[in-house]
Amino acid sequence: MRINQFISKKRTGTVNPAITEELILDGLKLRAITDEDCAELCQYTSLKCLSMNQCSLTDVSKLPQFPLVESLELHDNKLSGAQTLAVIVAKFPALSTLYMAGNRLGSLVELAPLTALKTLKEIDVEMNPFTGENAQPNVRSQIFDALPQLEIVNGFNKDGVELADSVSGSEGDDRDDPELVTEDISNITQITSP
Repeated sequence: MRINQFISKKRTGTVNPAITEELILDGLKLRAITDEDCAELCQYTSLKCLSMNQCSLTDVSKLPQFPLVESLELHDNKLSGAQTLAVIVAKFPALSTLYMAGNRLGSLVELAPLTALKTLKEIDVEMNPFTGENAQPNVRSQIFDALPQLEIVNGFNKDGVELADSVSGSEGDDRDDPELVTEDISNITQITSP
């Protein structure tokens, strides 16, 4: 199933993609973004949050430019390599949070392209090969050293204090904000307009 089919199937009511600020495509098994998917996503010009968790993605190079997106969730996909992160940097220049836990990032070196994202404040890369069970005990501090703009890595600040509301989104999560135009196509219960 492609993105446009998934959205059509899950959508209830009338939603204008041009004013939607959050799009949740979690669980849609895509592997890669096609030209058709790109054309559908291009309609979402006001997005601030894009969630594509558990989509089996191996490639994000055909994602369109999203100059306003501040939060990108790509948990539990099959993404790897510095080239993937370079694509993310190029397509999401305003990114402040990047969630990529459960992918196939193999080393700290693969995060190097993220140094160009000066707006990036939070990253979650837990459950990747370089952060897993065999990871060096100080991998979080190495990430902070490699990406000095970061304030939160894997849910912890630079002082090692766990922040309950980082990735879990309990504080600062706009999903319950009635002013936010949201299209959660994985489980639509309400869609609000400004």
